[in-house]
Amino acid sequence: MYLGIDFLISKNTPPSLLEVNIGLPGGAFEYDLAYRTIYHKQSTVYDLIERISHNAYKKSFKDYVRSLEYKEELTALKLWIDGAGAFPKKYSPILKLEDKWVQYQLLYNNGFHLPYTELYNPHDKNQGSKLLEKFGKLVIKPRSGRHGRGLKIIDSINSFPLDKPTQIPFILQEYIECKAEDYHYSVRTVSFDGEFICLIGYIVKGDISYKGSVIFIEPKEKITLRDEKFKIIDYPQMSWEGEIWYEGKIPEHLKENLISERVAETILYIPKHTTNEIKEISKQIGKLYMSLNFNKLPGAWFEKGDYL
Repeated sequence: MYLGIDFLISKNTPPSLLEVNIGLPGGAFEYDLAYRTIYHKQSTVYDLIERISHNAYKKSFKDYVRSLEYKEELTALKLWIDGAGAFPKKYSPILKLEDKWVQYQLLYNNGFHLPYTELYNPHDKNQGSKLLEKFGKLVIKPRSGRHGRGLKIIDSINSFPLDKPTQIPFILQEYIECKAEDYHYSVRTVSFDGEFICLIGYIVKGDISYKGSVIFIEPKEKITLRDEKFKIIDYPQMSWEGEIWYEGKIPEHLKENLISERVAETILYIPKHTTNEIKEISKQIGKLYMSLNFNKLPGAWFEKGDYL
Protein backbone atom coordinates (compact mmCIF):
# COMPACT_ATOMS: atom_id res chain seq x y z
CA MET A 1 0.00 0.00 0.00
CA TYR A 2 1.31 3.42 -1.00
CA LEU A 3 0.81 6.19 1.59
CA GLY A 4 1.58 9.88 2.12
CA ILE A 5 1.86 10.56 5.85
CA ASP A 6 1.71 14.11 7.18
CA PHE A 7 3.38 15.26 10.41
CA LEU A 8 3.60 18.39 12.51
CA ILE A 9 7.03 18.76 14.07
CA SER A 10 7.25 21.45 16.73
CA LYS A 11 10.38 22.55 18.53
CA ASN A 12 8.80 21.84 21.91
CA THR A 13 6.70 18.68 21.51
CA PRO A 14 7.06 15.16 20.06
CA PRO A 15 6.16 14.71 16.37
CA SER A 16 2.40 14.74 15.85
CA LEU A 17 0.84 12.56 13.18
CA LEU A 18 -1.61 14.70 11.22
CA GLU A 19 -3.17 12.45 8.59
CA VAL A 20 -2.56 9.56 6.21
CA ASN A 21 -3.32 9.79 2.49
CA ILE A 22 -4.13 6.76 0.34
CA GLY A 23 -4.10 6.23 -3.44
CA LEU A 24 -1.10 7.99 -4.99
CA PRO A 25 -0.46 11.07 -2.80
CA GLY A 26 2.29 13.54 -3.59
CA GLY A 27 5.71 13.33 -1.99
CA ALA A 28 8.08 11.38 -4.24
CA PHE A 29 7.90 13.91 -7.09
CA GLU A 30 8.49 16.81 -4.68
CA TYR A 31 11.37 14.95 -3.04
CA ASP A 32 13.07 14.39 -6.39
CA LEU A 33 12.64 18.04 -7.39
CA ALA A 34 14.03 19.25 -4.07
CA TYR A 35 16.95 16.80 -4.27
CA ARG A 36 17.78 18.01 -7.78
CA THR A 37 17.51 21.63 -6.64
CA ILE A 38 20.07 21.07 -3.87
CA TYR A 39 22.40 18.46 -5.40
CA HIS A 40 21.91 19.15 -9.14
CA LYS A 41 21.31 15.50 -9.96
CA GLN A 42 18.36 13.13 -9.95
CA SER A 43 17.53 11.21 -6.79
CA THR A 44 17.06 7.42 -6.64
CA VAL A 45 13.52 7.65 -5.19
CA TYR A 46 11.80 6.31 -8.32
CA ASP A 47 14.25 3.40 -8.52
CA LEU A 48 13.43 2.49 -4.91
CA ILE A 49 9.69 2.56 -5.62
CA GLU A 50 10.11 0.37 -8.71
CA ARG A 51 12.26 -2.11 -6.79
CA ILE A 52 9.65 -2.49 -4.04
CA SER A 53 6.86 -2.82 -6.61
CA HIS A 54 8.65 -5.60 -8.49
CA ASN A 55 9.69 -7.43 -5.31
CA ALA A 56 6.32 -7.21 -3.56
CA TYR A 57 3.84 -7.24 -6.46
CA LYS A 58 5.83 -8.66 -9.41
CA LYS A 59 4.89 -5.72 -11.63
CA SER A 60 5.95 -2.19 -12.50
CA PHE A 61 4.69 0.60 -10.26
CA LYS A 62 2.42 1.94 -13.01
CA ASP A 63 0.85 -1.50 -13.36
CA TYR A 64 0.54 -1.75 -9.58
CA VAL A 65 -1.41 1.54 -9.50
CA ARG A 66 -3.61 0.48 -12.43
CA SER A 67 -4.39 -2.79 -10.62
CA LEU A 68 -5.80 -1.12 -7.49
CA GLU A 69 -9.39 -2.35 -7.21
CA TYR A 70 -10.56 0.90 -5.64
CA LYS A 71 -8.74 3.31 -8.00
CA GLU A 72 -11.78 4.44 -9.99
CA GLU A 73 -13.97 4.68 -6.87
CA LEU A 74 -11.36 6.73 -4.99
CA THR A 75 -10.87 9.04 -7.96
CA ALA A 76 -14.62 9.57 -8.25
CA LEU A 77 -15.02 10.17 -4.50
CA LYS A 78 -12.25 12.79 -4.43
CA LEU A 79 -13.76 14.59 -7.42
CA TRP A 80 -17.19 14.50 -5.72
CA ILE A 81 -15.71 15.99 -2.54
CA ASP A 82 -14.06 18.67 -4.71
CA GLY A 83 -17.48 19.47 -6.16
CA ALA A 84 -16.30 18.36 -9.60
CA GLY A 85 -18.10 15.06 -10.14
CA ALA A 86 -20.79 12.58 -9.13
CA PHE A 87 -20.68 10.24 -6.15
CA PRO A 88 -19.02 6.92 -7.14
CA LYS A 89 -21.40 4.26 -8.44
CA LYS A 90 -19.50 1.61 -6.50
CA TYR A 91 -18.43 2.07 -2.89
CA SER A 92 -15.49 0.20 -1.40
CA PRO A 93 -14.99 0.19 2.41
CA ILE A 94 -11.43 1.53 1.98
CA LEU A 95 -12.99 4.88 1.00
CA LYS A 96 -13.87 5.38 4.67
CA LEU A 97 -10.24 6.47 5.09
CA GLU A 98 -11.09 9.66 3.17
CA ASP A 99 -12.90 10.80 6.34
CA LYS A 100 -10.33 12.48 8.61
CA TRP A 101 -12.37 11.64 11.70
CA VAL A 102 -12.30 7.93 10.80
CA GLN A 103 -8.53 8.27 10.36
CA TYR A 104 -8.14 10.00 13.70
CA GLN A 105 -10.02 7.29 15.58
CA LEU A 106 -8.02 4.54 13.85
CA LEU A 107 -4.62 6.12 14.51
CA TYR A 108 -5.39 7.28 18.05
CA ASN A 109 -6.70 3.85 19.04
CA ASN A 110 -3.49 2.29 17.72
CA GLY A 111 -1.35 4.44 20.01
CA PHE A 112 -0.08 7.14 17.65
CA HIS A 113 0.45 10.70 18.88
CA LEU A 114 -1.93 13.19 17.19
CA PRO A 115 -3.15 16.72 17.88
CA TYR A 116 -6.22 16.80 20.09
CA THR A 117 -9.20 16.51 17.73
CA GLU A 118 -12.96 16.52 18.08
CA LEU A 119 -16.01 16.83 15.86
CA TYR A 120 -17.14 20.39 15.29
CA ASN A 121 -20.66 21.08 16.48
CA PRO A 122 -21.94 24.35 14.93
CA HIS A 123 -24.86 24.35 17.39
CA ASP A 124 -22.62 24.31 20.49
CA LYS A 125 -21.83 27.96 21.19
CA ASN A 126 -19.42 27.04 24.00
CA GLN A 127 -17.30 24.50 22.13
CA GLY A 128 -15.00 27.04 20.50
CA SER A 129 -14.44 29.15 23.59
CA LYS A 130 -13.63 26.09 25.73
CA LEU A 131 -11.07 24.79 23.24
CA LEU A 132 -9.53 28.22 22.69
CA GLU A 133 -9.13 28.59 26.44
CA LYS A 134 -7.38 25.20 26.55
CA PHE A 135 -5.14 25.48 23.48
CA GLY A 136 -5.01 29.19 22.60
CA LYS A 137 -5.32 28.49 18.88
CA LEU A 138 -7.27 25.98 16.80
CA VAL A 139 -7.54 24.57 13.31
CA ILE A 140 -10.92 23.89 11.73
CA LYS A 141 -11.09 21.81 8.56
CA PRO A 142 -13.51 19.61 6.59
CA ARG A 143 -13.65 15.93 7.46
CA SER A 144 -12.79 15.28 3.80
CA GLY A 145 -10.74 17.37 1.39
CA ARG A 146 -7.27 18.05 0.03
CA HIS A 147 -4.75 20.80 -0.72
CA GLY A 148 -5.79 22.72 2.40
CA ARG A 149 -9.21 23.65 0.99
CA GLY A 150 -11.57 24.78 3.73
CA LEU A 151 -8.86 24.85 6.40
CA LYS A 152 -8.85 27.86 8.71
CA ILE A 153 -6.77 28.96 11.69
CA ILE A 154 -8.90 30.13 14.65
CA ASP A 155 -7.26 32.42 17.22
CA SER A 156 -10.31 34.12 18.72
CA ILE A 157 -13.99 33.43 19.21
CA ASN A 158 -14.70 36.30 16.78
CA SER A 159 -13.02 34.40 13.95
CA PHE A 160 -15.01 31.26 14.66
CA PRO A 161 -17.46 30.27 11.88
CA LEU A 162 -20.14 29.25 14.38
CA ASP A 163 -23.09 30.13 12.19
CA LYS A 164 -21.59 29.38 8.80
CA PRO A 165 -23.69 26.74 7.02
CA THR A 166 -21.75 23.81 5.58
CA GLN A 167 -22.61 20.62 3.75
CA ILE A 168 -19.41 18.79 4.70
CA PRO A 169 -18.96 18.28 8.47
CA PHE A 170 -15.83 19.72 10.10
CA ILE A 171 -13.35 18.73 12.78
CA LEU A 172 -11.52 20.93 15.28
CA GLN A 173 -7.87 20.36 16.18
CA GLU A 174 -5.42 21.96 18.53
CA TYR A 175 -3.03 24.23 16.63
CA ILE A 176 0.61 23.14 16.80
CA GLU A 177 3.05 25.79 15.66
CA CYS A 178 5.82 24.52 13.39
CA LYS A 179 8.08 27.44 12.59
CA ALA A 180 11.67 27.98 11.46
CA GLU A 181 12.70 31.64 11.36
CA ASP A 182 9.85 33.46 9.53
CA TYR A 183 8.47 30.33 7.86
CA HIS A 184 5.84 27.82 8.91
CA TYR A 185 6.41 24.28 7.72
CA SER A 186 4.90 20.81 7.65
CA VAL A 187 6.47 17.46 6.83
CA ARG A 188 5.38 14.47 4.75
CA THR A 189 6.81 11.00 4.48
CA VAL A 190 5.99 8.42 1.82
CA SER A 191 5.81 4.71 2.57
CA PHE A 192 5.21 1.82 0.20
CA ASP A 193 4.50 -1.76 1.23
CA GLY A 194 5.51 -0.86 4.79
CA GLU A 195 8.90 0.54 3.74
CA PHE A 196 10.01 4.15 4.18
CA ILE A 197 10.54 5.91 0.83
CA CYS A 198 11.30 9.59 1.43
CA LEU A 199 10.84 12.65 3.62
CA ILE A 200 9.95 16.10 2.30
CA GLY A 201 8.84 19.45 3.73
CA TYR A 202 6.60 22.36 2.77
CA ILE A 203 7.20 25.96 3.90
CA VAL A 204 5.34 29.24 3.63
CA LYS A 205 5.38 32.74 5.10
CA GLY A 206 1.96 32.24 6.65
CA ASP A 207 0.07 29.66 8.68
CA ILE A 208 -0.93 27.16 5.98
CA SER A 209 2.12 25.36 4.55
CA TYR A 210 0.06 23.55 1.86
CA LYS A 211 0.10 26.78 -0.15
CA GLY A 212 3.85 27.27 0.03
CA SER A 213 6.98 25.73 -1.46
CA VAL A 214 8.61 22.32 -1.28
CA ILE A 215 11.82 22.15 0.77
CA PHE A 216 14.50 19.49 1.14
CA ILE A 217 15.05 18.10 4.66
CA GLU A 218 18.26 16.90 6.28
CA PRO A 219 19.05 15.92 9.88
CA LYS A 220 20.98 18.31 12.14
CA GLU A 221 21.07 19.36 15.81
CA LYS A 222 18.02 21.64 15.79
CA ILE A 223 15.18 22.92 13.62
CA THR A 224 16.46 25.73 11.41
CA LEU A 225 16.84 26.81 7.79
CA ARG A 226 20.23 26.52 6.13
CA ASP A 227 19.96 29.98 4.56
CA GLU A 228 18.51 33.24 5.77
CA LYS A 229 17.71 34.25 2.18
CA PHE A 230 17.01 31.86 -0.68
CA LYS A 231 15.42 31.63 -4.11
CA ILE A 232 12.19 29.86 -5.01
CA ILE A 233 12.57 27.79 -8.18
CA ASP A 234 9.55 27.13 -10.41
CA TYR A 235 9.18 23.74 -12.09
CA PRO A 236 6.34 24.00 -14.67
CA GLN A 237 5.87 20.28 -15.30
CA MET A 238 3.28 17.61 -14.60
CA SER A 239 3.82 15.73 -11.36
CA TRP A 240 4.90 12.08 -11.49
CA GLU A 241 1.88 11.15 -9.38
CA GLY A 242 -0.54 13.04 -11.62
CA GLU A 243 0.94 11.46 -14.73
CA ILE A 244 0.48 7.94 -13.31
CA TRP A 245 -2.84 8.29 -11.44
CA TYR A 246 -4.69 10.34 -14.08
CA GLU A 247 -2.64 8.93 -17.00
CA GLY A 248 -1.77 12.51 -17.94
CA LYS A 249 -5.40 13.69 -18.11
CA ILE A 250 -5.41 16.08 -15.15
CA PRO A 251 -8.86 17.43 -14.15
CA GLU A 252 -9.06 21.16 -14.83
CA HIS A 253 -9.50 22.15 -11.16
CA LEU A 254 -6.37 20.19 -10.16
CA LYS A 255 -3.97 21.57 -12.77
CA GLU A 256 -2.67 24.26 -10.40
CA ASN A 257 -1.69 21.54 -7.90
CA LEU A 258 -0.41 18.86 -10.29
CA ILE A 259 1.22 20.67 -13.22
CA SER A 260 3.65 23.02 -11.51
CA GLU A 261 5.72 23.04 -8.34
CA ARG A 262 7.74 25.60 -6.42
CA VAL A 263 10.90 24.52 -4.61
CA ALA A 264 12.92 26.47 -2.04
CA GLU A 265 16.63 26.53 -2.85
CA THR A 266 17.62 25.75 0.73
CA ILE A 267 17.38 23.00 3.36
CA LEU A 268 15.16 22.60 6.41
CA TYR A 269 17.18 20.99 9.18
CA ILE A 270 15.39 18.76 11.68
CA PRO A 271 17.02 16.86 14.59
CA LYS A 272 18.23 13.40 13.59
CA HIS A 273 16.35 11.66 16.39
CA THR A 274 13.14 13.26 15.08
CA THR A 275 13.70 12.20 11.47
CA ASN A 276 14.48 8.67 12.68
CA GLU A 277 11.28 8.67 14.75
CA ILE A 278 9.00 9.73 11.92
CA LYS A 279 10.64 7.22 9.57
CA GLU A 280 9.86 4.46 12.07
CA ILE A 281 6.30 5.73 12.55
CA SER A 282 5.85 5.72 8.76
CA LYS A 283 6.86 2.06 8.59
CA GLN A 284 4.47 1.20 11.43
CA ILE A 285 1.58 2.99 9.74
CA GLY A 286 2.32 1.26 6.45
CA LYS A 287 2.13 -2.14 8.12
CA LEU A 288 -1.01 -1.16 10.05
CA TYR A 289 -2.85 -0.02 6.91
CA MET A 290 -1.86 -3.18 5.04
CA SER A 291 -3.38 -5.29 7.84
CA LEU A 292 -6.70 -3.43 8.09
CA ASN A 293 -10.11 -4.97 7.60
CA PHE A 294 -11.78 -1.92 6.06
CA ASN A 295 -15.26 -3.29 6.75
CA LYS A 296 -14.57 -2.88 10.47
CA LEU A 297 -13.71 0.83 10.24
CA PRO A 298 -16.25 3.30 11.69
CA GLY A 299 -18.74 4.72 9.21
CA ALA A 300 -17.70 7.75 7.17
CA TRP A 301 -19.84 10.89 7.00
CA PHE A 302 -20.44 10.46 3.25
CA GLU A 303 -21.58 6.81 3.23
CA LYS A 304 -25.21 7.71 2.55
CA GLY A 305 -24.15 8.89 -0.87
CA ASP A 306 -24.58 12.01 -2.93
CA TYR A 307 -26.51 14.47 -0.78
CA LEU A 308 -24.20 17.48 -1.17
